[in-house]
Amino acid sequence: FPDVPEIKKEKKIFFLLGFFILVAISFLVSEIKNYGWSEVVGLGYGISIYMLVQKFSEKEKNILENTIMILGLVASIMGLWWYFHFPENRIAGLFFEMDKKAHFFPNAFALFLLMVWPVSIKALERWGKKEWNFWKTGIIAFLLTILLLTFSRGALLILIVQCLLMAFYKRKKIFSCQKQIIAAGMMIFIFFFGTQHLRLQLNPQADAN
Repeated sequence: FPDVPEIKKEKKIFFLLGFFILVAISFLVSEIKNYGWSEVVGLGYGISIYMLVQKFSEKEKNILENTIMILGLVASIMGLWWYFHFPENRIAGLFFEMDKKAHFFPNAFALFLLMVWPVSIKALERWGKKEWNFWKTGIIAFLLTILLLTFSRGALLILIVQCLLMAFYKRKKIFSCQKQIIAAGMMIFIFFFGTQHLRLQLNPQADAN
């Protein structure tokens, strides 16, 4: 959740509990059964952790946000290295086992990045200095490019929803950030197609896959 003054604590709790109930119902009525009870419980704990973090001081929140962002960047860089040198056509970050090729989870990594990139925006907002705007935009563009390279259709749909919600909540500030948004879009375009080109140069066999 972004720290938006219009959203009161009671509304946040109501939304989170409603979300958890819907997830549990989805698990119970799903015919595909590809979403386990462990995931439901995990999301429940995630809600508890979110409520706990609200009690943190600003300094503690800053440390946590920076740690999450760094973990996302490290996993993305490692995943990109693997993507360049091995035949898999999707990035999975560190969500795989090297000795078991079947244990390769790009969709799980996409879910991880869906949680990381909004937190990274919050972390980067604390940097403050305008001189860092280029690097801040580049970091977010890089994370989003890696997310796109997971080629997860479900994650892409959620990303669109995230962007729409963020645009709504930040509607009063969005016009002041339009240069950064345009720059991020251009960077994502360059990163995405540049990555694909570089991969074919480093690993010609990737084209055959």
